[in-house]
Amino acid sequence: MQLFVVLLIFTLLISAVIGYLHRNQLNKSKEAADLNSPLPPLSDDQVKAGTRQPIGVVPALHTQEDKGLTWQDEVRQLRDSGQFMEAISLCKRQYPKILAFRQTLITIRAQLKEDPSITEEVLESLYKTAILGNWVKSDTSNPDTEMRHKLETLQNSRRYWETLGYKQLEYLTKTDCKFLVEHWGEPEAHNSINIFLDSSIQTNIRQ
Repeated sequence: MQLFVVLLIFTLLISAVIGYLHRNQLNKSKEAADLNSPLPPLSDDQVKAGTRQPIGVVPALHTQEDKGLTWQDEVRQLRDSGQFMEAISLCKRQYPKILAFRQTLITIRAQLKEDPSITEEVLESLYKTAILGNWVKSDTSNPDTEMRHKLETLQNSRRYWETLGYKQLEYLTKTDCKFLVEHWGEPEAHNSINIFLDSSIQTNIRQ
C-alpha cells in the first residue's frame, strides 16, 4: 500500500513538472515569434483617426535608411526622441504579444523618468498594462482575435487594485509597486492572475 502511495505521488510530481515545462516552452515560443513579427495593418478607424490628427509615426521612421526596422526598433526610436504617446500607440498595435506589453511598460517608465509628476492616468496605464501582460502570458489557449476583444473590455484598472494587488504581477518592478502603493495605498489582498480572472474580469466581460 505504501509503495502504491509513493508511486502515485511520484507520478503526480512528474506530471506537474512536465506541465510546467510545456507552459514555459509555449511562452518562450510566443516571445520568439513576437521578435520578428511585422506591423499589422491599420484598421479603417485608425486610418480615419490618423487623417484627422496624424502623429507621423510610420512616415517619420520609414525613410530610405530605416527600411527593415522591426516594430521594437521603431518604438525605441520614438521613446528615445520623447514621443512617448506615439511609442505606446505603436506598442498597442502589437497586442496581445507579450513583448508589446513589456515595451509599453518600458515606455511608461521612461515617461515617468523624464517627467516625475505622476497622474492618475499614468498610474492606471501602468497597472493595466501589467495586468494585461500577465493575463496574456497565463492564457495561451485564446486566439489573437478573441484575446484582442477581451483586452478592449478591461477598463478602470484601479477598481481591481484591492482584490488583485501587485505581488503576483511579475511585470511590475519594485519602483512601480512603490508608486502604486504611495498613491493608492496597500491593497487588501494579492491574488494570482488566474484566480482573479476567474472572478472579477470574467464577470466584467460577460456583462
